[in-house]
Amino acid sequence: RLDRRASFSMRSASADRSSSRLRRGRLTTPKRKPSSSPRIRSSKKSAFSAKLLASALQSLAEGVIIATARWHKEGFRIAFANDHFCTLTGHSPRALLGKPLARLHLDRGEITRQRRWFRSSPSAQAYAGEGALTRRDGSSLFAAWIFSALVDAKGKVTHVVGSYRDLTEKRQ
Repeated sequence: RLDRRASFSMRSASADRSSSRLRRGRLTTPKRKPSSSPRIRSSKKSAFSAKLLASALQSLAEGVIIATARWHKEGFRIAFANDHFCTLTGHSPRALLGKPLARLHLDRGEITRQRRWFRSSPSAQAYAGEGALTRRDGSSLFAAWIFSALVDAKGKVTHVVGSYRDLTEKRQ
């Protein structure tokens, strides 16, 4: 009875080099040459991933913002807001872009708590809270939120993502 490994080792050396390699009794395929345009492939893949991520954020039933990780006097500045967050607050995406979170939160103490969280270790834990937000028309809504830090490969916080859920009906 011939073992599979034995049948592979009976091949001639030239045939072995041309079609596959034999290493320690296992058949391995030859290494592929890198494609002539790896950047095109990876950029297409990352463009697809970016579109998929943007689509996922837009379809969520919760308000989502992405803010810059740089702390300003009035808190984080909004870099992205999904459609549901715009509906919650009554603002257009364009009006929210660059707007500090302090202008939406009625409780000024909340901004102090966010700053404390951000100055501690934001990548280690999420920050959750609830309170009143102001809408564009001046009315208010009661919401719960959770913030998480987005870190790069070096561990540096680059952005903060926040998820908001409207609790106004449950509160009444």
